[in-house]
Amino acid sequence: MGWSFGWSSKESVVKAALSLATGYKVLDHSIRGNTLYSLIETPTGEKTIGVSLLSCRGGEWGYKGMSESCGPRVVDCPKKYLDASTCQDAYAVEWRKACRDAVENKKAAAKLVESLKAGDVVSHRGKLITYVRHYSKSQIVATDNASGKMYRYPIKELKAA
Repeated sequence: MGWSFGWSSKESVVKAALSLATGYKVLDHSIRGNTLYSLIETPTGEKTIGVSLLSCRGGEWGYKGMSESCGPRVVDCPKKYLDASTCQDAYAVEWRKACRDAVENKKAAAKLVESLKAGDVVSHRGKLITYVRHYSKSQIVATDNASGKMYRYPIKELKAA
């Protein structure tokens, strides 16, 4: 399924993305950045999570809608939706686990960063890096041990070496 564009505002595209076929009911929804999550009850009573990616191109807003059974790449779904979903599709179960794992990894990385001192070695995507300083709430500055070059790294992707 592709993208649908043609709305003048983020609010109007969210409204369009939440309009469902007859028999489906949106129980709750939440927007995180440009991702719309919705908890949906199907005609059979199953509760599933809808995921709509939102984008603005050339002043027009659009969305790409999918269900959790598509195995979306975004993994910041609200916990209350993960807990409420009853969808047993293998991709949905795997995706909900990935969302929960992402939260735990983010917490572990934040705890790791709190303890870092200049010169400490950590891992980023399997590569060793040496911590220099904090850059922002979500990034650090570190030296790539292989190249000796300094880069910014996202905190959520750091692991103990």
